[in-house]
Amino acid sequence: LLSVLFPNISQLWCDNQKKFNENISKALLSFIGIGGLLVFIISLVIPYFFQLLFSDEYYEAILILEWQLWFIYIFGVISFIGTVWAAINKERLSFKMATINMMIMTPLLWYGSYHGGKGLAMTYLIGISIFTIIVWLVFIKSLKLQLKLSFIWLVPLTFFISKFLFL
Repeated sequence: LLSVLFPNISQLWCDNQKKFNENISKALLSFIGIGGLLVFIISLVIPYFFQLLFSDEYYEAILILEWQLWFIYIFGVISFIGTVWAAINKERLSFKMATINMMIMTPLLWYGSYHGGKGLAMTYLIGISIFTIIVWLVFIKSLKLQLKLSFIWLVPLTFFISKFLFL
């Protein structure tokens, strides 16, 4: 999907940067808000479907699936940001961010690999969460977007906390 949007995003950047920033802000608000809600709903129903398909001895895998679901959601947001950077010729910035991601993820995944599937799933989620904070702040600065846009992250954060702490 993101590769389909690339030419249009790039053209909009060249034609009208103000409209570009408005559209990117709206897209991110929708993606983060609605995506967070969908991931939350799916993570609520996963246990019920899992019980229908598998025996109780595989029940621990549900937590791993839920963590990976949240990882994929966050990775999707980062992929969108990467597509935007590519469309506005910020490939060097994308490379710097990829290097930072590698420096964060490598030691975490090395550590997580000693703790099985749960350890890997947890360290993937922890690593991508740390990296997302960095990418988000750099993204806001690189496009000169309003920092108040960052409050949208409270939606998925609230869902995540409520799912794993209270349910």
